[in-house]
Amino acid sequence: MCLSIGIYYEPNLKVEAEYACARLQETFPNIISTVIALMEVPAAAFDTATGQYDVNFLLELLALQQHCDKVIWIVGHDIGDIWHSYLFGAALSSRAVVSSARLRCLESLAKEVCHETGHMQGLKHCKNLCCMRKSWTTEGVLTKSMAICEACRDSLKGVSQEWPSVSYPATCTSSV
Repeated sequence: MCLSIGIYYEPNLKVEAEYACARLQETFPNIISTVIALMEVPAAAFDTATGQYDVNFLLELLALQQHCDKVIWIVGHDIGDIWHSYLFGAALSSRAVVSSARLRCLESLAKEVCHETGHMQGLKHCKNLCCMRKSWTTEGVLTKSMAICEACRDSLKGVSQEWPSVSYPATCTSSV
């Protein structure tokens, strides 16, 4: 069974969206991902109290754009909510937002896109170095793998897929 994931992106982030799209399909063979369209973050999403864009507001906007099984929005703004001073990304049901604001390279952004996609498929945070490991720092993102560990694969019961071999973190070669 294949899932379709549409990726929206903010201006100047098309290359990042295309890279994340390709890496997403390598990590999750059951996913057909497509870069859908440019989508700007509205000024109304800015929270003056935190000085960041409200991730919950952005997730609600995505509900209006759902043309695939699941959707991801790659934004260039710093995002957060009332519980977190900043976030690399967040997922709610069948939609996710990932921010490139604090991530240093394309690989880190792609890891976070895969991480949020894992959440949209029901995966929880993992203690292994797979992409489902919780990351609170940019270094934490760099040290985890792009791949899914065996424990997380086992959690995706009923999903028939060919899994790629586990790969360990790559160094950053391209800046976001």
